[in-house]
Amino acid sequence: MAPAETPTPSAPPPSLEPAPAGTEEESALPGEDVVTEEDGVNPASPFPAEGAIYQGPMVDAHSHLNARIQPELLLTAIRESGLEKTVLFVTPSLLGKSSVLDDDRVVPFFHVGIALIAEEAAADKEIVRNIEQALESGKAKGIGELVMRHKRWPESLADDSNPADHPLILEIYDLAAKHGVPVTIHLRHEYSEELERALAYNREARIIWAHYGDSSPQLVRVMMARHPNLYADLSAINPIPGFRHPELAPADPEGNIKSDWRALFSDWRALFLDFPDRFVFGIDMGAREARYRNAPKVVEYYRKVLGQLPAPVAKRIAHDNILVLLGH
Repeated sequence: MAPAETPTPSAPPPSLEPAPAGTEEESALPGEDVVTEEDGVNPASPFPAEGAIYQGPMVDAHSHLNARIQPELLLTAIRESGLEKTVLFVTPSLLGKSSVLDDDRVVPFFHVGIALIAEEAAADKEIVRNIEQALESGKAKGIGELVMRHKRWPESLADDSNPADHPLILEIYDLAAKHGVPVTIHLRHEYSEELERALAYNREARIIWAHYGDSSPQLVRVMMARHPNLYADLSAINPIPGFRHPELAPADPEGNIKSDWRALFSDWRALFLDFPDRFVFGIDMGAREARYRNAPKVVEYYRKVLGQLPAPVAKRIAHDNILVLLGH
């Protein structure tokens, strides 16, 4: 099916080039929730000293529950990581059935995998009906992860040809807006134009871009400036074994931030300060056992990263933002 038409921008798009240090573009974007002295933080003040660690509460906004996952292992990981809550993307067959969902630290979302977005599933709108029933019954508190454009893996469809602006997916965004719940999508940054059309389609739908699309801070900045309903999670962005994605701060293979350059990368630091209400922390515990066993190390890594931000910003990313999206 043909994607929705691309909306005509009302103003020239911001440049994808990073702004020179000290420019107006770097310090603030019109209409955004930039941290100011009214928040108790002077944006121009030095960041915390080397070795600072965020000690506040944390909510994991991105992890998984499916039939291959051992419930005891998952709950142990949540407890040992010191998480207040964990959003779990739950396969439909387990919604309302797994014992894990009885734990009050768990927030279930309705997971839609790649295979469920095939044309035959779209034909009778079964996915849309099932999601709506799960939301109305309270079995699901959100929607996600919608897996659309993913790197090749064993369960991928040919070419992962599931556009973010597919007509079926647009109906799911409408459901999220109708019920006031967030929807997390997996879409690689190469397909960001599809995401832009989706964001413009329904401004009431709050979309969380999983892993920020493995994108650059420059592209994320442009996208967030254009689309106030775009959020991004930081899940799986760390060097811990079992994850090993590009990290937010320089680290050794075990996830220890390097002592000779203990600094959050400057482009990300500026982005977090300019959009403090638009990022959420996540782990991405999934089918691989190493991700559960290493979850405490992942949390430790992010605590070091967040410790280099002003305390109010760190707490928003680690805890507050996802709870606001969930209506808590």
